[in-house]
Amino acid sequence: MHAHPAYVTDRVYPSYFYPESQPLALSTVARLRGVPGPNLDQPYRYCELGCGTGFNVILAAALNPLGHFTGVDINREHIALARTLARDMGVSNVEFHCRDLQGFVQDNQVAFDIANCHGVWSWVAPGVQRSILEFVARHIKPKGLFCLHYLCHPGSTAMIPVHQLFRSMARQGKGDSRAAVARGLDALERLLAAGYYDEQPRLRERLRGLKHVDPDALAHELLAEFFSVHHAGDIHWLAAQAGLSFIGDSEPFYNTDPAICIPGELHPLLEGDSSPAFVETLKDLGSRRPHRSDVFQKNASLPDARERQAALDSLVFLHDADAAPDFPTIATPLGPMTVSDDAFMQLVELARKNGRVAFRDFAAMLSAGDVASKGMQAVRMTLHAGVLRPEQAESSKAAAASVASIDRLLEERQVMLRLDRDGASARICRNKS
Repeated sequence: MHAHPAYVTDRVYPSYFYPESQPLALSTVARLRGVPGPNLDQPYRYCELGCGTGFNVILAAALNPLGHFTGVDINREHIALARTLARDMGVSNVEFHCRDLQGFVQDNQVAFDIANCHGVWSWVAPGVQRSILEFVARHIKPKGLFCLHYLCHPGSTAMIPVHQLFRSMARQGKGDSRAAVARGLDALERLLAAGYYDEQPRLRERLRGLKHVDPDALAHELLAEFFSVHHAGDIHWLAAQAGLSFIGDSEPFYNTDPAICIPGELHPLLEGDSSPAFVETLKDLGSRRPHRSDVFQKNASLPDARERQAALDSLVFLHDADAAPDFPTIATPLGPMTVSDDAFMQLVELARKNGRVAFRDFAAMLSAGDVASKGMQAVRMTLHAGVLRPEQAESSKAAAASVASIDRLLEERQVMLRLDRDGASARICRNKS
């Protein structure tokens, strides 16, 4: 296995798109909190730390022509592929730097409005984690947004010995990282066949599913030297030292009321302590999700009533008639939920009738007391279900011709995504044949 001392570099990390990391998605998380974030209707800067082959940040740049995007990665092959892909797609508002994060933090002279760090934190040394926080402290503008993805307890706790298993198998044989992954999967299959993890059915199914994951992704995730799993409270404390305040999760479901996203049997615990750190801990315990994707704001302050109202009134959502076929039953991390609340049904009906809905129009249908409770939960649950999606302001949308050109390239390369110009995102394109 040929590798950087800490990172696997003999295999290219697969190209993935992360809709929750897109500028409009992160801005929506902030505005639903009543927090005025970066203005996406004027020029802004976005940085992705650990951008891999650049696919995610290139699509973000293509969909957001007012933004200037920067991707940073240590792998030379990743950066070469990213620059080629940006050229092929005709995306000019993106640049790439082949640098380790420590060096980039020291040399960078640019301030960013938004930054994203996905699939990096839990797989790098503590010194690199400190550099990520230094980047935030030095290079994100006041009121800017930072999205941090990491493995969390207890959902990924049991993956720590699995990482050690794969590392051990890598040292026992010859060949590249793919060969090492194959040995690790074989060893894991033997453990499962012998009854290991039978007492943890959810984990057992997750481990069985690893054989269906791209082996190059597994190489980066299970063969790297570092593999750290974290408690949300610890991450939030570290982030606070860099001037960050936690404002929500990039996944809308986890921003709903604790009564919705925390299992009922844990609700009595909230009576004694409802601090943000404790609430997030209960969410992780109840859902046992393997990772978190937290959204923070730099130098945040409590918005006044005018700022809060302006943030909410700026939100407009598009209706997706094809989403949630079992509506009003919605799939959630805690299992199917059937929603019958009047506010929820009013929101969906208004959006269905007009094809879109402005938050202010929906709020006008509710009493003042219901807007902050039932109204907000309805919006977040419909976003989670995909029934609604944020709408990009017309002045900020990508040119239709550019979107069509990129879509043709994606189709030629058999990439099952198509750009969503109106929602400043990309959507899975199902093969109809």
